[in-house]
Amino acid sequence: MANDTGSVTKSICSLPQWYAEVTPALLRGERAQPPDMGGPEGADGCFLSREITDEYEWLDQVKISVNQESYQGETPVAWAAHHANSQPKQAVMPAITSLLPLFPDEAKSVPMTCHSMDVIKKATE
Repeated sequence: MANDTGSVTKSICSLPQWYAEVTPALLRGERAQPPDMGGPEGADGCFLSREITDEYEWLDQVKISVNQESYQGETPVAWAAHHANSQPKQAVMPAITSLLPLFPDEAKSVPMTCHSMDVIKKATE
């Protein structure tokens, strides 16, 4: 929209009340238990086969490093360092924007979970 001086101004509409306000909610009962859905399994029947293989690779590397008499720290022995080194190297561009939280509640809280489900339901209707 242009004003009489020729400059352009922008305005943002406020969020609707049904979207912006999170109503309090409580979880009934003890604790919610998700149903057992199983998991993806590998060809050998173990769904963690690749992860177990990675852990044994790390243990083998630690064993070799500890058994060396002249260990100079050239290979990482720490679990986190080993797995960080095994990640693919890629250039990560820094973010040039940031997004402030829209709501004061944590996303994993019961009120936010209920509110999210309500918003999604209303959007799909």
